[in-house]
Amino acid sequence: MQVKDVMTKNVVFCYENSNILDVINLLLHFNISGLPVIDKDKKPIGIISMTDIIKFLDEKLMIKLKATTSTTFLFLELINLIKKRGAKDIKEILRGIEAKNIMKKKVIKINENEEIEKAIELMNKYDVSRIIVVDDEGKLSGIITKTDILKFLLKE
Repeated sequence: MQVKDVMTKNVVFCYENSNILDVINLLLHFNISGLPVIDKDKKPIGIISMTDIIKFLDEKLMIKLKATTSTTFLFLELINLIKKRGAKDIKEILRGIEAKNIMKKKVIKINENEEIEKAIELMNKYDVSRIIVVDDEGKLSGIITKTDILKFLLKE
């Protein structure tokens, strides 16, 4: 089975120069935790998650959130931060920030024609939950997540 048979095809993405407030709105509106960042040629150049944004705020505001890998815990910390600083203050800090300033630049990609086993291997190797899928020209074609793979396996 190929990646293109399992991946999510209608991918929510942003451009490298997208304002981070718009990125946050996309994440919230589509109830997703991360999305690919693409250039003008629709080629993936990064990936950005809510955790990346929260960590950026942590550094920008020069306060130290408790070290954790829990996105839920980081989100609760962000809520506390907004209560202390005010949502208007947080928005002002983020207003001039673009996706390229926060995104992870190391992008793990897979061609849509690869076998699904290769996607699983990459997820395990790099300890990631999602991989950007590209076509033969290197353009964004989809995204494959652990959830996509589990849904597929349960259907079989």
